[in-house]
Amino acid sequence: MKQFRGALLLTITALIWGTAFVAQSLGMDHLGPFAFNGVRNFIAALALLPVLLFMQHKAPKKTQTDEERKQSRKTLWVGGVLCGSALAVASNLQQFGISFTTVGKAGFLTALYIVIVPILGLFLKKRVPATVWVSVVIAAAGTYLLSVQEGFTIAPGDLLVILCALGFSVHILIIDHFSPMVNGVALSCVQFLVCGVLCTAAALFTETFTLADILKSARMRQDFTANVSHELKTPLTAISGYAELMENGMVPPEEIGSFAQKIEKNARRLLSLINDIIRLSELDSSNTQLLVEKFDLFEEAQICVENMQIYAEKNDVTITYEGGHQEITANREMINELINNLCANAIRYNKKNGSVKVRVDSSQGHPYISVADTGIGISKEHQKRVFERFYRVDKSRSKQTGGTGLGLAIVKHIVALHDAQLNLESEVGKGTTITVTF
Repeated sequence: MKQFRGALLLTITALIWGTAFVAQSLGMDHLGPFAFNGVRNFIAALALLPVLLFMQHKAPKKTQTDEERKQSRKTLWVGGVLCGSALAVASNLQQFGISFTTVGKAGFLTALYIVIVPILGLFLKKRVPATVWVSVVIAAAGTYLLSVQEGFTIAPGDLLVILCALGFSVHILIIDHFSPMVNGVALSCVQFLVCGVLCTAAALFTETFTLADILKSARMRQDFTANVSHELKTPLTAISGYAELMENGMVPPEEIGSFAQKIEKNARRLLSLINDIIRLSELDSSNTQLLVEKFDLFEEAQICVENMQIYAEKNDVTITYEGGHQEITANREMINELINNLCANAIRYNKKNGSVKVRVDSSQGHPYISVADTGIGISKEHQKRVFERFYRVDKSRSKQTGGTGLGLAIVKHIVALHDAQLNLESEVGKGTTITVTF
């Protein structure tokens, strides 16, 4: 049980790390990399300022000569400027890298600083333990498998993130050098201020942004972080609670199987959520390669409907398809995923004894697929937001039926990648029709 708890804590840590990268990617929907980093570092500096003032007020007065105070301030500002400069270089390389690679890769590659720092320490005559060299080999193997392409080349986005890991390594070594000589909070405050100034200056010369863009970016990142935290908390709390009861012997032997099933159910929900987040990050990447082929859209719809029959029956819903053969040029796997997500959503939010009708046809020479249901419908104030990440019209219903709140967001991304059109028509109490036109 202790091993299970440890594995669970590591999983939570990985989720927090990964969520931060997804949030960074989302924040750039309205701001460029320089402006984004400028704003976040100014916020960090402002957040630390009252803490620094409080600590200075409570700290016992030190007897220093004027020369010592002058030297201390000089050391603080030299260290702060160097740390801030290194942070600016590293964080901007990371932001630009995230624009061209997936956040999953960015998270792993950024973490390479863990092994780069000890290696750089060799140049400072620091001893490197044998376990670190083992870690270096493992990290190198992981980097090769993730980033090295045919012809032994590395994608530009991956290369930028690897350089960012090197930059963060230098940043850590600078902190290691100056932190024993100055107040750590003061050093952090100065470095964030310097980094904010450098990033904002670069943004003013290379990017266009407004206060509204900054607020939109902040709101989007805040909403995503709050939503994903809430979504992860529910299954994790359940898993932890059931496991603790079993560990403390508070579960009768005849109910252990039932508790294990509940843990498995919540673990599956957690895995489904993680897979959808990873999938969204892949679709978000501007480095996504769209491999297209010609195929029959009607055949894909037929396959999807047949696969969905059991799920529909479990929810007391009938699902059918109609229309005719329509050839499109697209990524078959993505279109299959799009149809599956639309059908699953139509079943999930339907009424008992309701129906889902999938139609493939053409309009003005353009093939289209529509998924119509007789479900609960969506009010007009919600219709613009249903394609946002984690947005749900009926949150309790979605959790009961196992939805992650990311299905329609994935649909929106796939539609955008194919330069298709997405249309939603809905009436509360009567149902919803979503149409994708190619």
